[in-house]
Amino acid sequence: MMTHLDDEFFNTNWNEWQWMTTGELKDLHFGYLMHCLMFHTDFRLEDILAIDDVWITIEASYQFFTQKI
Repeated sequence: MMTHLDDEFFNTNWNEWQWMTTGELKDLHFGYLMHCLMFHTDFRLEDILAIDDVWITIEASYQFFTQKI
């Protein structure tokens, strides 16, 4: 579970193909959402390229605590 997001998370290239010597998409910078679509779904590249619109729902849970002194 991810507990802290920082600039490194948002600026990281999540493209797993970036280390390949050849490949059509190896030079593209992927954000985390594109990484999830490309590497953690059963979608083919053709399926992803055919997407016209995307709706993303993010559920955020906030926790707060204070320590008694």
